[in-house]
Amino acid sequence: MTIEVHQLAESKYLDFKPNLGATEKLEARASDLKQEISDLENKINNKIKNQLSFSAGEFQDLNSKLAESKLIYEGLEKLTMITSLLQESERCMHAKQYSQAASSLSEVEKMLKCPLTSQDAKISILAALATEVKVRKGQLDCLLTDLWKEFVQWNIKAEKNAPLQQQEMIGPPVKVSLCVSCEGNCHSELRNLVIGLHKQNLLNMQMKTFVDRFKKFIVPLIVEYPVLDIEVLTAGTVKTLVILRKEEAAEQGIDKAYASVFSNLIYVMTELSAMLLDSEFDAQDTDNMRNTSKDTSGSEPGSVDRGDTMMSWLGAEIGPWLLDQLQRTVIAKAVPTSSKDMDGFEDVIVQVTALHEKLVEIGFIQADNQILLKSVENVNMLFSNKKSQTILVEARKLMISGLHEGVAVTDDKPMGEWPPLTPGGVKKVQRLEVATNHQLSDNTLRMPRCRISESIQTLVSLAYETLQEATESSPECALQMFLAVNSMFEIFCEVVPTHHGKTLETFPQVAALHHNNCMFISHHLLTLGHQFATRLPPIVNPTFVSLIQQIRENGVEVFLAQIQRQKNLLLDCLEGAKGFAYLEEKARGEAAGRAVKQVLLQLDHLQKIWKPVLPINNYKKAMGRLIGCVVTHITDCVCALEDIAQTAGQTLLKLLSPLESTCGEMLVLPGEAPPVELARHVEAWPRLAELQLVLDASLLAVGDRWAGGQGPLALAFTPAEVRQLVRALFQNTDRRANLLATIK
Repeated sequence: MTIEVHQLAESKYLDFKPNLGATEKLEARASDLKQEISDLENKINNKIKNQLSFSAGEFQDLNSKLAESKLIYEGLEKLTMITSLLQESERCMHAKQYSQAASSLSEVEKMLKCPLTSQDAKISILAALATEVKVRKGQLDCLLTDLWKEFVQWNIKAEKNAPLQQQEMIGPPVKVSLCVSCEGNCHSELRNLVIGLHKQNLLNMQMKTFVDRFKKFIVPLIVEYPVLDIEVLTAGTVKTLVILRKEEAAEQGIDKAYASVFSNLIYVMTELSAMLLDSEFDAQDTDNMRNTSKDTSGSEPGSVDRGDTMMSWLGAEIGPWLLDQLQRTVIAKAVPTSSKDMDGFEDVIVQVTALHEKLVEIGFIQADNQILLKSVENVNMLFSNKKSQTILVEARKLMISGLHEGVAVTDDKPMGEWPPLTPGGVKKVQRLEVATNHQLSDNTLRMPRCRISESIQTLVSLAYETLQEATESSPECALQMFLAVNSMFEIFCEVVPTHHGKTLETFPQVAALHHNNCMFISHHLLTLGHQFATRLPPIVNPTFVSLIQQIRENGVEVFLAQIQRQKNLLLDCLEGAKGFAYLEEKARGEAAGRAVKQVLLQLDHLQKIWKPVLPINNYKKAMGRLIGCVVTHITDCVCALEDIAQTAGQTLLKLLSPLESTCGEMLVLPGEAPPVELARHVEAWPRLAELQLVLDASLLAVGDRWAGGQGPLALAFTPAEVRQLVRALFQNTDRRANLLATIK
């Protein structure tokens, strides 16, 4: 404890003075440093700050001069590069290195499009260089275009007798020549030209012309004319592809035509590829070329995928069209039209496969383009489609051919005996009982005697032949053939009335033939499907019943329209009689006589053209309607007369007497009585017969025939009509008044 107190006292009092001295020294030193800092601050504020602002301004001036010097340097460097590139382009043009010349000018154009400053427009040398570049590009464009025309030349020879001004409108030419200059190793100059055109965005325009001519002149020659003379002539560095059409060559069969077409196409495409179309252009610039070509040709964006050769470009432009042409014109013709020739289609498949492989090999189409292969993939479908098209085309030709050439239809069964309409369904014993107890008439399912158009008979025979072939074909083909026959008769309902509309309206004989045609078709459609039902595949439902009513109505409407037209003609003839009034006058009597004669002549004309054509029942009904129209008009006119003189009555009798004999002869067949047929088919004939009796009868006879409203006169005329006739024929006497009083 004592020691600790001693140490504490010693530290507080013995060391205090030395520590105090050291502290005072440090305080004096800190005061000196503070004074020095204050002096330094005053010096900086008074002297150095003024000098610092002056130095900053000088630095900024130097920095701006440096930037200006750097910009001038960059400008001079750019001008130097532009000058070098312009010189390089000129040198390349003289050296026929067109692609390098185009690249140099394109580089200069890019450099001029990158501004150095915002005031580039005011720099005259840049404007001059821009003008110079445009001039150089224009010169290069003209040079490349002229060289293309010189390197690739077309020579088209049209038809021998075609005027020059019409050569653009005629069909395929007689001769096509394509000359291509092939200078340099591996056509180096031509390839260099193609790349130059591509880089100048001119290749699209030249290829468009090439594609148009290839499409217009070469393809039609190859596709439409299997027999061609094709050769490649070489004269120095120029190769000429010559395609010559053989005028005197005999047409080959279809089985050889497709082989010749494919062979010619492969040869032409291979030679064009070797001469010109295998030329490549820069692959990295393809996108730019596509954009330019789309802007020029106006095609849809992304619609064409061109490769980096002219052959791939040609394929992208016309490939789909050419393949479609081959399908529709060459392959379609090679498809057999008979099921017996289906085995021969294997050679077509082999030829199409070879053509596809060759077009892929030369780059005309892509490997994934399966259009040609798919076109021959389903042979049965191809055959059925072609067969259907052939049937419909042939049927339409028959429909639009003349209807006036007729053939006779007998009442015998024209197509032989029919098989059972419904196989099975009723036990055999029951069927035998029904057949024994209920015998059908011999006239069942017989077509009455008449005449039909020869073309329609051929049309129905075509339907039978098609269904017969369907029974020997695959189920898919059989279904297509049945549908083709069904469509054939559907088309009949539209084509015949439209195409022959004027003829059907104008000529009564043609209208009658059309009526018979429709009935003839309907007659066969009743059982046409059932005759082949047991031999057709189950997927076919062979029935044509839905068409029968439509076809019948078609024929009936046309014939009724013709009857109405004939009625109007007959009434127009009777208008000359002027209501049969005042026949006591000579002029009026002669006019009425001429009118009746015209009616009889028209009816006689219709008899001559309708009686041999129409079934006899239809003929009698039609003539009965027309005669009834005439009789009704005459009786109505006579009943409306106010006064009939005795001489007028006799004249009227003379005019009406030929009607009975002439019209009766029009309706009778051997062994038939005219009065009976007239009464049966002419509803208004009793009126005419009673009118003739009244015109030559006395008041007593008229009263007897009236018989208090129970006689034959009351059955033919109304009381008002009888009273009018009595007033017109007889003078006003008590006897007439008494008779009129009884007619009620």
